[in-house]
Amino acid sequence: MLEIEMARIKLAYVARLFSGAVPPLEDKKDNKDIPEINDFGALLHKYTHIPQELIRYRITQLKNAELPWRPQEMYEPTLSQINEKIFAFYREDSKHWVDKTMEFVLEERKKANLRDQRIEEEGMDNTGILSEFTAGQLVFDFNKDPNGFLAESGLNINPEDECANIHLDPLYKKALKGEDTSIFFTKSLQELAVKIVTKYPGVKAVTGFSWIMDTPVAKRWGFNVVYREKYSDSAGFWGQFVNSNGQIDQDRARMFLETGKAPFSPALGVILVANFLERYLPKEYRGKIILKETIFPEYEEYRRDMKTFEGLTEKWQSLTAEEIREILSTCSFLKKFRETVPGYGLFNYFLQLKKKKFPIEQIKDDPRMNTYREAFKKYADSLRKFVDKEVVIE
Repeated sequence: MLEIEMARIKLAYVARLFSGAVPPLEDKKDNKDIPEINDFGALLHKYTHIPQELIRYRITQLKNAELPWRPQEMYEPTLSQINEKIFAFYREDSKHWVDKTMEFVLEERKKANLRDQRIEEEGMDNTGILSEFTAGQLVFDFNKDPNGFLAESGLNINPEDECANIHLDPLYKKALKGEDTSIFFTKSLQELAVKIVTKYPGVKAVTGFSWIMDTPVAKRWGFNVVYREKYSDSAGFWGQFVNSNGQIDQDRARMFLETGKAPFSPALGVILVANFLERYLPKEYRGKIILKETIFPEYEEYRRDMKTFEGLTEKWQSLTAEEIREILSTCSFLKKFRETVPGYGLFNYFLQLKKKKFPIEQIKDDPRMNTYREAFKKYADSLRKFVDKEVVIE
């Protein structure tokens, strides 16, 4: 199975990193959140996601046995136990530890009655994204520019502008086969262009964040790279080690494990909507087109609060409840949201979770947190205004 083979590559990479055989993809000065090379468990957590998946299996086993799962008491000990067990495989038998780890994973999956469920491959391939937004073979969603990379690109894209973000792995695999690729791409991209002018005229640009954006294929589609990262699960980093037939590209994988250097980097590519429409909008839709410009006066306040909140989650374990209260009190945009009916109780919710010592990983998946997240998005969207902008696509 592909997911098993990919998991083996990830485990082998962790071993190479831990032993010092290859340099890390990222540098601490570039990303303070990368794990220390001598922290085996942290490396597993970041690069394989196997510990997280095993915890999910454990939770399922408990539910099947009608036993309680108490995250504030059980998450950290369970994670430590899993990391120690896998590290013991490595320490005691460095030649066969990957096989033993995969046997352990599959056995835990079997105990959870999840024999047919894939090992989580977060970011390996974007084909599984749940989305109502499709155009031909394209899957897309809508993103803004929270980190300011597009705003700094010189393309006149403001941070509050909405972009159609496409997921490229499915298209790239077709392109590698070399069979009617231009027709295939054009049809899907044409459908996206039609949807933009008929349903989503507020789109300012079409973007994609993927290792594919670092390849000549994306350049031929008209995208320009405005930002690169050395590693990112969300950009489908591991997908570059899968060939067009859905098998591991053994040459690429071998070179990566030998050198620690990947063929491509996760990259953010962008094409302005006018240029995209010039390339792909079908003839019958061309002429004078009314697009929309976004106006969001509260954006700077919103962005400042989002950065503050992100910092809060990063430091969650070390902060006291009182420190969290003080940080939240500085968030003026969040305070306005809290005054709405959907936002009522938000601050107290966080304080109670902290007092109960919930780990941040569990909070992110909490149903009430998801409800607040969706309500906050709707609140922010309600403050955005649109003005007409006429363009001519000949």
